[in-house]
Amino acid sequence: MRRRNRIAVTRSLLERIGLSLSGLLATLVWVTTFPVHAALDGVFPTEVHPPHSAFTTVVTAYSSSEDETQGDPFITASGEYVRDGIVACAEKYAFGTRFLIEDRVYECQDRLAPEYRHRIDIWMPSKDEALGYGKRLLRVQLLRDGA
Repeated sequence: MRRRNRIAVTRSLLERIGLSLSGLLATLVWVTTFPVHAALDGVFPTEVHPPHSAFTTVVTAYSSSEDETQGDPFITASGEYVRDGIVACAEKYAFGTRFLIEDRVYECQDRLAPEYRHRIDIWMPSKDEALGYGKRLLRVQLLRDGA
């Protein structure tokens, strides 16, 4: 009898807030699984980092290989020629945004494919160097202008 009362009370509470039992279950499944997927990429997708803030993200490397780029492999998405110190980053960061990664300043001048938007990709002069860099989970500092 007590169990039936708890179920009835739960249903009436859910009805008051406009949720069905299946809606509640779907919400709980989403809430419990979504942060796990976001953590795999290192950054929560809606997170906005204020200037001079630090965050943890996946950092990888790429080279000017035709199989790793679209269009001319030596021209970045911003129109700049590739050079040491360039990174590809998500569209939420403007071209010219600077990051401190492993005691070195990098500048966003290239874009990532949408499926990799939660990481930063460092340009390397050769494919071997890029592969050697690997995939690292690192603390990155977003630098404000003039810093």
